[in-house]
Amino acid sequence: MITIPQRVRRNSSKFFTHNPFGEILGNTLLLSLIGLFNRSLTVVTQIVIASRFGTSLQADAYSATEIIPDLFIVLIGSGLSMAFIPHYDRFRTAANRSNRSKGIVQNQEQRNFASAFILSITLLFLGLTLLLFIGAPVVVSLLAPGFEGEARTTTISLFRIMVLTLAFLGPEAGLRGLFHTYKEFATPDLSRFVYNLILLLSVIFFSDRLSIQSVGIGMVGGAAIMIGIQMRRAFQLGILEFKWRLYHPAITEILRKTPAILIVLAWPMLLLAIDRSISSSLDAGNIAALGYANRISMLPIGILVLPLITVLYPEFSAMANRANHTKMSEQIDAGLRMLIFIALPICVGIITSRHEIVRLLFERGQFDANATLLTSNVLIFYIIAVPGFAMVFFLRGIYLSIEKAWSLCLICLATWGCNIVLNLIFIRFWGVQGVTLATALIAIITPLLMLYNLKEKHHLPIRIKTLLVAIVQMCLFALAMMWVFDQIIQLGSKNWIELSTLRKLSLLAIGWLISLAFYLLSAWIFKVPEIRWVFNKLPFANLNKKEER
Repeated sequence: MITIPQRVRRNSSKFFTHNPFGEILGNTLLLSLIGLFNRSLTVVTQIVIASRFGTSLQADAYSATEIIPDLFIVLIGSGLSMAFIPHYDRFRTAANRSNRSKGIVQNQEQRNFASAFILSITLLFLGLTLLLFIGAPVVVSLLAPGFEGEARTTTISLFRIMVLTLAFLGPEAGLRGLFHTYKEFATPDLSRFVYNLILLLSVIFFSDRLSIQSVGIGMVGGAAIMIGIQMRRAFQLGILEFKWRLYHPAITEILRKTPAILIVLAWPMLLLAIDRSISSSLDAGNIAALGYANRISMLPIGILVLPLITVLYPEFSAMANRANHTKMSEQIDAGLRMLIFIALPICVGIITSRHEIVRLLFERGQFDANATLLTSNVLIFYIIAVPGFAMVFFLRGIYLSIEKAWSLCLICLATWGCNIVLNLIFIRFWGVQGVTLATALIAIITPLLMLYNLKEKHHLPIRIKTLLVAIVQMCLFALAMMWVFDQIIQLGSKNWIELSTLRKLSLLAIGWLISLAFYLLSAWIFKVPEIRWVFNKLPFANLNKKEER
């Protein structure tokens, strides 16, 4: 009989009390901090790649193919673990009721299910690795149909190395699900940090000899060590016992749901893959610019949104199992409002400082001033899309928790089709910027469709009109913030051209802080609930409460 260690049980927290996210704030902040380290390391890796390869043919090959390992890391790590958690939680709940031991005892059914799931998924992805390795030319034709000659050969070679990453990622789904079920959120993300570190070191030390293939080698080595760390930690905590078992009845049910879950989770990444595929017909460097801009635009998502969703998903699943739709709707409203309230000023800061951010991050080596201009222009609409992406990431967790992934699939497929059509139209008039404009429009429309579907088809009592009014109000505050920012920069930019990049960024930071204060003041004057929640979390607010007591 396996017991769950005290440290795992101690991490379990009560659900919401006074604030929408009061009791889970600690876990969210922890994952945000780890996410900040991970995203920072990813950006550093992009800086090194940009310095070594600029917007060359090799950089285009990397930007065209990186979507595949990233896609499967997300699908395996997040998608299948989301399918794993509800089933494992049911076995654990049954054990709790039968043993009356408050979740300390792990029964035989849990061990059998976890072992069978991890082993079967591992074998499945070993087969997928072999299939993609052999079919690399076909996959590259889909990813970059405009590539010919050396560009195509380089891309196929790099893809075959990258795809070996999948062979090591089979256990990721079950392991991540186990960790999240027992509120051990840090281990999967810390092991991902090791993966990113090995990738960076591979590019630094081997890119001179192995060219862009050094990226693929770093991915394979990093994935192997990442899974090794997670396996060791799972055995150490006593939440995993390996058995040679390939079948469990619950796996059949999961496999029926898996295609829908994978489509739902693949939505944002395939949206970006469509952008790159259609842009492959443009001049060299455009796909690389899309890749660099995408990395910057996803920073707020990775640091703020994904940690919150990771912590909330098990709680939403519990509410769905109890059919507590009223409480869930309240948390949807509160969560979306808070996400938009936090994301908008960050987006304003990146949009207004985009040129200097790109220059500071990437303009060195083979990445010249023209590459900076191209990337910063592409970045505009990707940043505008960030609030929409944030809402989609949040709402897809709701669909998965209420087990309505197939319903969301129809929305995903429809928006992919619309994105292709808009890309093909806009690219004729505005080139690569037209592609990003199309994606921004789809990112804004999609969460509205998701909310409407939840309310009308699945009968969640979501107050869509009230929510939209609040979001429009926040967007107006953000536009006013941008105007204040622009006025401040104009006052202090008489010798802007002569200033160094660091001094420009310092001036931009000061302008952003002042305009942020204006944003918060506007929210306070108009009594936006989120500003009160933020102020209640400040240290001096807690001191005042203690004095009152």
